Amino acid sequence: MTEGRPRLLLITDGTDSSGCPDALAAAYDVTLTSSDKAPLHLRSGGFDLVISAPDTASAVHGRMIGEHARTLLNAMGEGACLSDSAGVVRWANEMYRSYGTSLHTHIAELCRQATAHFNALLTRHGEVKRGHGKRYTVGIKEEQRFFEVLITPVVSRSDLEADAGDVAAEITRVAVVVRESTARRQMQSKIDAIVKAGRELAHIDVDTVRRMHAADRLKLLEEKVIRYAHDILNFDHFAVRLLNKNTDSLDLVMSYGLSEDAKDVTLKAEAEGNGISGFVAATGWSYICPDAARDERYVFGLDVCGSSLTVPIKLFDEVIGVFNVESTEVNSFGEADRQFAEIFAHSLAMALHILNLLLVERTATKEAASGTMEGELQGPLKDLVAEAELLLNQATDKESRSHLQRILRDVDAIRRRVRNVARGPQTLLGIDEALEGTQIDPLLDGRRILVVDNEPNVLEIVENLLSRCGCEVAMACTGTDAMEAITRAADGTDHLGPFDLVISDISLGDRTGYDVFATIKRVTPDAPVILMTGFGYDPHHSIVRASQEGLQSVLFKPFKAEKLIEEVKAAMKAVAAGL
Repeated sequence: MTEGRPRLLLITDGTDSSGCPDALAAAYDVTLTSSDKAPLHLRSGGFDLVISAPDTASAVHGRMIGEHARTLLNAMGEGACLSDSAGVVRWANEMYRSYGTSLHTHIAELCRQATAHFNALLTRHGEVKRGHGKRYTVGIKEEQRFFEVLITPVVSRSDLEADAGDVAAEITRVAVVVRESTARRQMQSKIDAIVKAGRELAHIDVDTVRRMHAADRLKLLEEKVIRYAHDILNFDHFAVRLLNKNTDSLDLVMSYGLSEDAKDVTLKAEAEGNGISGFVAATGWSYICPDAARDERYVFGLDVCGSSLTVPIKLFDEVIGVFNVESTEVNSFGEADRQFAEIFAHSLAMALHILNLLLVERTATKEAASGTMEGELQGPLKDLVAEAELLLNQATDKESRSHLQRILRDVDAIRRRVRNVARGPQTLLGIDEALEGTQIDPLLDGRRILVVDNEPNVLEIVENLLSRCGCEVAMACTGTDAMEAITRAADGTDHLGPFDLVISDISLGDRTGYDVFATIKRVTPDAPVILMTGFGYDPHHSIVRASQEGLQSVLFKPFKAEKLIEEVKAAMKAVAAGL
């Protein structure tokens, strides 16, 4: 090659070219080649001029187009082939050739069926439309793989021209495109399994549920959630938090595989400063955290956390909580996992709704029912009050006036009790009878009792009830205050001395009922503890853990006031007996 001279490709294919190279060499750097090797030279580029006979140029052009087509078809992520009417493959790309014999056999049979179908259309209508094809699904059982097969008739111009009669030309070739659908089928199967699990979550026998208290209902649901999350979703570390509309906090209602420290994390439904769960609850958007160590929003979950997935729990398009999943590995969750978790969270929301475990909704339902009842009773009660007051004004003897005043007090009691039923866990039942019938009890007289509850109404009622029995009652609204009071009473800082009994709610906001239980057992081991719960939310398993360590009893709100007195007496009797 001479520097600066133009390059010429001379293609000779059986043509007498003697003397041409020498004649052209004076002005060009000549490369002599055949039509078979010409495409290789042309792909390398760099030639300024190409000389060939017309027929040779056409053949080279066709060969290069064919090579481009083969390159394109081999680059496809799908199998492609050209088959005759007998199912014999005349050409196939590399992907198709990579398939196993079993799939090839299935496709050969489909090509025969499709060709017969296309020719039947030709005979009936005298034509076949371009692009008209048939779709099939093929499953290879031994390989557990699935394929979608599209077979299209190959129609040339001559094929569309009818012969001398009314019968059209015969279809003798078909084009086949094969796409593997295993991943999509597996994803659909998993979605179907999640939907089925969701139905099972919500399907709880009515008679069985009727015999359960709230904690048992939640436990039953929790067992199902744990099983389905593990078996179907492969989620082994998760938490379910529900939104408390009164405090805007995300209360933990169930969890599995998380540390106690993670359960104690306090979160609110706010986009900033409350972790990923707070962000999801505030925005309603799902959130994939690929690397917990690099995500500023991530809040402590596992001792060693690599990644997390958090999706909103929605009921009728309203966010009622979050479903958070943790993994020890980074990049453990993808878009498919997000989709699966969202479907599962929807089913979980319906299950919670059906089981009536959402505190706000349950209370609202009772308030609505009591409001209706109060409205129905308002007229008759009003008339009764009017008649009693009229008679009271006319009565002159003391006994009649006493009876009429009792009627008026009973009317007020009826109204109060209807409202109390609606308040559910925020009150006790049968308060009036218990207060009227309560007097100093020798077994309880002088006993020092600590009552812990974040519902002021409950504290007031219990304090009033136990005080009438002769108890010295101290109250605390938070777990922290209760634990500090217990410690002061035990170490002598509080001159009134240690507590004889502790009555505590399980959910205190800042701490748990088990924390209070553990504190009293540490400093005053012989003091019994009674735990209370409203709707069975016990993600820390306070009841189970405390029961294993000497818990006296559990009361499920709203319980009768008489029941509380019975349990307190039983606890004091056990202490007196040294049990």
